[in-house]
Amino acid sequence: MGFLLIPLSLSEDALQQYWLLSYEPYLVRQAAENGIWPGDASSRDPDVRNHMRPSELYEQCFQVYGIVHQVNPYYQRGDFDGDGEIDIAVTIREKANWRTGLAIIPATLDTVFIFGADQPFLDGSTRMDVTALFVPANGFPEPLIVGFGNGSQVILRWSNGGFHVESLTESEPLLTEPALVRKAIESGLWPEGIHYEILTDWNPYYLRGDFNGDGEMDVAVQVRDTSNREKGLVIVHSSLDTLHAIFRSTVGRGPIANASFIRVIRKGTEIRPFSEDRDKRVPFTLVGDALEASWRGPYSGAFYWKDGAYRWITLSD
Repeated sequence: MGFLLIPLSLSEDALQQYWLLSYEPYLVRQAAENGIWPGDASSRDPDVRNHMRPSELYEQCFQVYGIVHQVNPYYQRGDFDGDGEIDIAVTIREKANWRTGLAIIPATLDTVFIFGADQPFLDGSTRMDVTALFVPANGFPEPLIVGFGNGSQVILRWSNGGFHVESLTESEPLLTEPALVRKAIESGLWPEGIHYEILTDWNPYYLRGDFNGDGEMDVAVQVRDTSNREKGLVIVHSSLDTLHAIFRSTVGRGPIANASFIRVIRKGTEIRPFSEDRDKRVPFTLVGDALEASWRGPYSGAFYWKDGAYRWITLSD
C-alpha cells in the first residue's frame, strides 16, 4: 500500500491541478513536464525542472491556461494531424478572463495548439465558451467538432501543416453518444433485448482507443443495463462484430461502477501485475490500448485484450 503526500503550502488552485493531473491523459502530463504548455512560468532549464516536485511544476505550468472538466467528455483522443499517432484535444480555461477554449497536443510533443479561451475561434466571431467536443464518424486526419453555448459549432481540420477552423452553417444536433455507438445501434449490433442506457457519471464517460490492437479506433462507453440497473462498460470495436460488456463479475474487487475514473494506457506500454508474490510480478507489453480503472485508495487495475477477450489485471492494491 502506498501513500500520496500533498504539499500543503500550495494554493487551492494549485492543489486542485495537482490532484487532477494524476487523472489527466498522458499527453497533458507530458506537455506540462516537458515545458511546452503555453504560459508555463517555470524554469526552462532542464536541470531545474527535473529537481522540482510535480506539484511545484504544475503550479508554475498552469498559470495562464488550466484544464477544465465542465464539458463531458472534456478530452478526446484521435489522430488529428494524420501522422499515425494518437493526439489529445482537451478543454481549457484562460484564467485572466475565465473563458473556455481548446488545446490540441500532438503525440510528437513539439507544440500545443490553442483555440478560443482568450480569443475567438473564427475571425470576426465573438468569444464563446466551449460546451461540447466530439469526433465525427469519418475523415482522415480525424476532424474535431466543437460546440458552443449558443448552439453554434465549428470543425477543426488538419491541412498544410496546421489546423484550420471552419464554421458549420448547418449544424447537426450534438452527439449524445459516440459515433461508433451510433453505428452499432443503426446496424442492430446494440441489442434490443438487453438495452444499455448510456450514462455520463464519469468524465470522460467514453474513451476512444485501439483496444483490440487491430490499428482502428474503438470506443468504451459507460452504460447501465436497464434489465437489472447494473452499471458497467461496453466496448464497441470498429469492426462492429460484437459488443464486449464489463460489469461486476468481471472485476476482481468491483463493481466497475464504483471506480473513480477510467483512462487509457497506451499500447506498447510495459505493465507489471501486482502480486504479494514478487516472482509473479512478470511485466508484459500491451498489444492494444488498455483501460485502467482506479478506485479511491491504492486499488487499480486494467482491462486488456488477449486471445479474443478482455482480461483483468490488478496493478496496485
